[in-house]
Amino acid sequence: LSQLAENLLHQLQENFQALTEKITLRMEEMGEHIDDL
Repeated sequence: LSQLAENLLHQLQENFQALTEKITLRMEEMGEHIDDL
């Protein structure tokens, strides 16, 4: 059970990290667009 929970936690962490990177990229893109205006 603990192994299963550990795997689940690890998967969540990876998904969260990917999501954070996506959001960071999106924010940077938006910042560049704002600079263009």
